Amino acid sequence: MAQELKKQGGQIFWLGHRQTMARDRHLSLEYQEVTAAEIPFYNLLAGKFDQTGNLINWLKLPLGFIQALILLLKIQPDLVVSFGGYLAVPVVMVAWLIRIPSVIHEQTTIAGRANQLLAKIAKKVFLTWQDSRQFFPSHKTVITGLPLRPEFIQAKKKEFFSAKRTTIYITGGKQGSHPINNLVAAVLPELLTEFNLIHQTGDSQRTRDFSRLQKLKSQLPQELKARYQLKPFFSARETGQAFLAADFVISRAGAHTIYELAWLGKPAILIPLPFSAGQEQLKNAQTLAKIGLAQLLPQADLQPKDFLFSVKAFDPKQYQLKTKLTLTNGLKQVTTEITKFLYAAEKTQS
Repeated sequence: MAQELKKQGGQIFWLGHRQTMARDRHLSLEYQEVTAAEIPFYNLLAGKFDQTGNLINWLKLPLGFIQALILLLKIQPDLVVSFGGYLAVPVVMVAWLIRIPSVIHEQTTIAGRANQLLAKIAKKVFLTWQDSRQFFPSHKTVITGLPLRPEFIQAKKKEFFSAKRTTIYITGGKQGSHPINNLVAAVLPELLTEFNLIHQTGDSQRTRDFSRLQKLKSQLPQELKARYQLKPFFSARETGQAFLAADFVISRAGAHTIYELAWLGKPAILIPLPFSAGQEQLKNAQTLAKIGLAQLLPQADLQPKDFLFSVKAFDPKQYQLKTKLTLTNGLKQVTTEITKFLYAAEKTQS
């Protein structure tokens, strides 16, 4: 969406995470993609309210507000566009205090705590799913769908393997999933006797999952090596290619992954992140299960042998859309709404 607004002549500034996670020196995929698009990136050191009692998080709370104030006074934007999460809270609240308008987008079927709070002061609320309308003021709410990357939409099917067998795409989202990677590592030879695997591992310095799985691959017989392709990250185009090549997907249940699976009608085994706020990922996964596309595997007490059994027993032909689903690529509508809002504000000021 930032790239689309930039094409239309907008000047974009990005506030986000420079690192993959706390105390990890690896640059986040977010940072790499944004800077590659030549969009100025500011690393925001905001804290969040959580139930862990993490002192560092609490100490970062005032720092996030001070930093947001400094950045917004420096940038002087005409509009703040927020997609929720704890980083959004200081930015949107400070913007409101210094009279910079904001719009927000809710990606999930429920409402994140940050977006429910920020909706009170935002000028517009864009929604992916009709189900989340109940959480927001109706007079400022617009159903847009989720903005999808053009590279993902336009991706063509690619042959990843020479041998014809059932192909699985395994992903934990941009950061990867250490628990899913552990499950795969524990049963890798057994999986490869039956399946081709495309695996997006993430690249955390703390877990070193990519290098560990690369080493496991190097120790496999040549026949099994040829059935396993892994990378720490996939570009938007590569993600589209992996989805199209896969007979089914094994994944977390983040908002974008869920929408992309629904968009393509791709069967999936979903292992929701168990500690996501408000059980967001579980509810995302349940949305896909209700329409017939997904089987849910709770992470709690999920052992490698149970994982292997579930993967081998999964029949993608049994997981097809049960109900008609109308999805919209929200890219055009969200950018159009933003442009209309800015034009109206400019006209009022003049």
